[in-house]
Amino acid sequence: MMIRIVGLLIISKKKSEICFLAVHPNYRKKGIASELLKFSFQLFNPQSTITVTTYREDDSKGIAPRRLYKSLGFIEDELTMEYGYPTQRFIKHLMKQ
Repeated sequence: MMIRIVGLLIISKKKSEICFLAVHPNYRKKGIASELLKFSFQLFNPQSTITVTTYREDDSKGIAPRRLYKSLGFIEDELTMEYGYPTQRFIKHLMKQ
């Protein structure tokens, strides 16, 4: 049996941050990114506000990730620059279930 890594999610529980999310192009649009993110929500403090930084609205690279984050309840926050590239922070308030 061959095991394949098709997606990767890196979080910082200390900073309540999604640091990195990637899914192999052959496995995109299958819900893998959504499932990785939903699973990660259980790992954070239930009272925390999670942050993630992605491309800005006017950047074509941001269409899919922005749609994904919004579909999971993230809202747009401040415009930022990361490594000299224009980005935008998104936030999601977790609530104890």
